[in-house]
Amino acid sequence: LSKPQWIEYVLMAATMVIIDMIVMGGYTGLSAKVLRLLKSPKQQKVMNRTFAVLFSCAAGLLSLVHQ
Repeated sequence: LSKPQWIEYVLMAATMVIIDMIVMGGYTGLSAKVLRLLKSPKQQKVMNRTFAVLFSCAAGLLSLVHQ
């Protein structure tokens, strides 16, 4: 308890920044792949309908759970 805490804060901040950069790099890589798959209007339509069904299912499950 007698040692300065700023060193621990710097280490925690650096760790959080490094982990965040790794995670965001992964999201960037995945989004680049997804964008390549969604070039045509037909592919975009299929994706929109798929997510509409998934969100509808999630809403239905939530309404069952909260009753």
